[in-house]
Amino acid sequence: QINKKWEQMTDRAKNYLNRPPGIKLPRAQKYKVSAYNPSLTLSQDITNENGHILLSKGTTINPLLVKGMSRFLCFIDADDQQQVRWAKRYCLDPMTAKMILANGPFLETSKALKTRIYFDHNAKLIKRFSIQHLPALVRQQGSFLYVEEFPVSGEK
Repeated sequence: QINKKWEQMTDRAKNYLNRPPGIKLPRAQKYKVSAYNPSLTLSQDITNENGHILLSKGTTINPLLVKGMSRFLCFIDADDQQQVRWAKRYCLDPMTAKMILANGPFLETSKALKTRIYFDHNAKLIKRFSIQHLPALVRQQGSFLYVEEFPVSGEK
C-alpha cells in the first residue's frame, strides 16, 4: 500500500513537472507595443544595521538604472505550434533571450527546442507586464521595458 501511494505521488510530480498549471491567453492577431515603467516608490525608510537611513520613504527607484536586463524575455504558449516555431526563429539564442512558457508541456518543449526554458508559475510575470496575447517579448530600452505582442498566423 505504501509503494502504491509512492507511485501515485511520483506520477503526480512527473505530470506536474511536464505540464505545470499555466494560463491560456489568446494568440496575438496584430502587433502591439506598450511601455512598462518598473520604478517603485518606497513606502518606508531603508536603514542599515546601525539605523542610519540609506533611502528615505517616498524615494522613487528604477531598478533598470541600477542593473539593466541583459536578455529579453520571450513568452509563448507551447500548446500552439505556430508560437513554438516563432520562438525557434526569434528566441533560441541564450545570450540574448530567456524563453518563458505561459502554458504547455514544459519538459517536452525544452527537449524539442534543445534549450533551457522557464515557466511562469501562477502567471506572475504575465500579470506584472499586463501581457494580453502571445507570443510576446519584454525588452529593455533605457529606463523602460517594452512589451511587444506579435501575430504569428503566417509563421511557417
